[in-house]
Amino acid sequence: MANPDHVARALAGFKRLRDVDLSGADLRGANLSGADLHWADLRGANLSGADLRWAELNFATLEQADLRGANLRRAELYQTYLREADLRGAKFRWTRLYDTDFRGAKLSPHGLRYARRHGGIL
Repeated sequence: MANPDHVARALAGFKRLRDVDLSGADLRGANLSGADLHWADLRGANLSGADLRWAELNFATLEQADLRGANLRRAELYQTYLREADLRGAKFRWTRLYDTDFRGAKLSPHGLRYARRHGGIL
């Protein structure tokens, strides 16, 4: 379960959110643009419609997270876990994906077309 202080910091627009526990948090439509979310635990979090442009999600865990319609334009995901995440309608234009794990994730038919992928598991 998410740490309430971490959720409050995320919703207040804090940008330094390294190693936070946001598992299961309701972050629908949250502005996390430019946030440093290295090692963040976002398992099962609702990030539908969230603004994650330029966010750094390196080593983050987003297993079973809801990212429908989220904007990940120019975000960086290095060794990020998105297993069984719902990514339908998420925007990945110019997103940098390095060794990202998408096993079981729900993707739109052309969801990763404009992403910059380097390795990873689909």
